[in-house]
Amino acid sequence: MAKLRIGREVLKSALERAVLSESERAGIERLLSGAVAKGPITTEVTHLPQACLKALLDDSRLSPNRRAVIVMHVHGMSSVVGPQREYVYNTTVANPVEFGSSFAMLGAKTRNTELFVNGRWYPITLNVQFLNDTREGNYLSKGELLHGTLSLCETAFGFSR
Repeated sequence: MAKLRIGREVLKSALERAVLSESERAGIERLLSGAVAKGPITTEVTHLPQACLKALLDDSRLSPNRRAVIVMHVHGMSSVVGPQREYVYNTTVANPVEFGSSFAMLGAKTRNTELFVNGRWYPITLNVQFLNDTREGNYLSKGELLHGTLSLCETAFGFSR
């Protein structure tokens, strides 16, 4: 199973936002107390409750790889052959953060969607940037920005939404 290494303060922040049962909260407290007093926590992604994982996705401090591990577990995707595009495209999401987290599973180096221009479909690369409110140390994602690149011949056209 996938291991997750996450900052202690990021995990504690997610715990404050997550709705957990007493047994789930006690399990995470044991995890925190069993680790080194300072520094990141390393655990199996299956050892964290779903509510905690969903709260972690709201934090913009997660790296794309950590976010991908969490999204794959939350949405039940298998990591054997990489994300299944149709599954990602058909995933139902509740808010912009879930959309960005799910869409990030498609990767940012290869063409991951298409754009209709002048009567033709062109393969493009879309990247997700998480926007956050950093006032008073708040790192919750408030929205996403999609950056697209359409490459025609030797020219690249960029756009954002």
